[in-house]
Amino acid sequence: MTSNAGEIIFLAAALSLWRRRSLTSWALLPRYRTSLARLLPVFILFFAGSTPMAAERTLGPDGPPLAYPIQEVNLHLIRQAGNAAFPVQRISLSGKGSATFERGNELLQVAYPTAELIDLLNELYKIRFFELPSQYTTRYSVFLKEDGMIATSALRMMDTGSTRICFAVTGYEKCITYGRDGPHDLENIVNRVFDDIEKQVKRK
Repeated sequence: MTSNAGEIIFLAAALSLWRRRSLTSWALLPRYRTSLARLLPVFILFFAGSTPMAAERTLGPDGPPLAYPIQEVNLHLIRQAGNAAFPVQRISLSGKGSATFERGNELLQVAYPTAELIDLLNELYKIRFFELPSQYTTRYSVFLKEDGMIATSALRMMDTGSTRICFAVTGYEKCITYGRDGPHDLENIVNRVFDDIEKQVKRK
């Protein structure tokens, strides 16, 4: 019995060693080493890149999708002077390569290349447009009450000019309305868009 047990242990050890050497020799063959070296970066990039994208499909909790067709993008800019004597001005930019300019009863359409729209969108992303508050036309202030409490008051600026800009894509929309007090980064972008479109309209 002791001899048989010793033979069994010896045979098992020999078989294990043979399997281990066979796998090692297979892995060290040049053509297999080359294939493994080529595939390793692919596996690393796949698992490193796919996990965050699968977990997050939008830019933050209230942001736009991380991917969307350019043809479905629409930007609307509306300026109200706060005085009935001045007409409302509207600009609509489309991802299909066109822009519509509306001033009072005047309605004109001009070209707006998708490359320029991409530049404009990058400017909005740069100033974190999608994280800005939706309303800037309400002015807040605080005052001290007799009981020592600080109270907050809100004043809606109804008789002043305002600008409204909306970004819309299928299933998502973000609008911001602001007055003279900014945000100034956004106002600079809006001014450039109005200037560019008005120049195109004058050349027609």
